[in-house]
Amino acid sequence: MLSCADTAGKPGIRTRGVALFMDENTERLGIGFESSWEKSSVLLSPGLANLMNGSTSKTILKRKTFDSLEQLVIEGESCRMVRTRNMTVLLFTWTEVTPFIQASKVLHKLSESEQATPRVISIDSMSVGYEIGNVEDYLGSIAASEQHKIVMYEDRGENLSYLHKYDSACSTTPIDSWGILSRTQKKSAARSVSESKSKLKRRQKTMKRKS
Repeated sequence: MLSCADTAGKPGIRTRGVALFMDENTERLGIGFESSWEKSSVLLSPGLANLMNGSTSKTILKRKTFDSLEQLVIEGESCRMVRTRNMTVLLFTWTEVTPFIQASKVLHKLSESEQATPRVISIDSMSVGYEIGNVEDYLGSIAASEQHKIVMYEDRGENLSYLHKYDSACSTTPIDSWGILSRTQKKSAARSVSESKSKLKRRQKTMKRKS
């Protein structure tokens, strides 16, 4: 997995708008998300949709195209591999658990590896249709940022700036050996996520009424 990624100067967390998903030369390895919508198609997370279809709103992918993607098992989790524009995106799919949880588990395991060289890993916005990730889904990214440069993408109306509090490059906030934040830290992060979710849901409801 990490062999697909470019090297990074130092570990840490960076946040960017989803419309910019993997548009920098150093971004070679990404993580995206998918949910089955109907028999003939699936829904993609917005950054990957922009990468494949040219727009963050064009989130529909034909089932035939999805089924043709190579299937892999990374750190015990199944995913599909998207290769486009000299980049590789690991696409986690909805099963008994959300794709956000699956990606978080993989990132946790990366944080436990003895990889010496920091790598750049881009994480798409945890948003598929009306499903949005919760605070626990970001713990894997936080843990992985201790060894790698994690670029987190925000959907419109979303604010992940609170994640910088756990960036080892600019903070001494402790994370235990399992990558779990303290109860106080979780509550603080949860409030930030809740505010972002509320804004995003209001925007989605507005868009739905207009359509």
